Amino acid sequence: EQFVKARQLAKTDADQMVQICTSLLDQPDVEAAIRVGDCFALLVEYYHAQNDMEKAYDLVQQMKDRRIVINPYIEPSMLRDIYQAMGVEDEAENKDEVDDDIDDEVVDDLDEDIADDESDDGGKPYK
Repeated sequence: EQFVKARQLAKTDADQMVQICTSLLDQPDVEAAIRVGDCFALLVEYYHAQNDMEKAYDLVQQMKDRRIVINPYIEPSMLRDIYQAMGVEDEAENKDEVDDDIDDEVVDDLDEDIADDESDDGGKPYK
């Protein structure tokens, strides 16, 4: 109920929206009432639109501290804007690069294992 009110106030009374969202996020049982990520996303979007990247970045970090997956809530382009404004590398892009490197290593290891297995049995394929 409060979150719905906050969403409605986003365009008409941003200060009240921020106050409601902040209050909701401070409640210990808030996860039972709303998706916390939605509340964070509303605040991040607001601060991004206000060009207050420091507050937007702090909120993204709070989401990470709470182990909230960022992708469903915040557009990648907005996240890149925030990271770029703060002079921080986009962690999602770095993760993708690391994942790609790991994938390449796994494929290389599998290729080596297959080659070793084929040489052990005279090059005959498995049946």
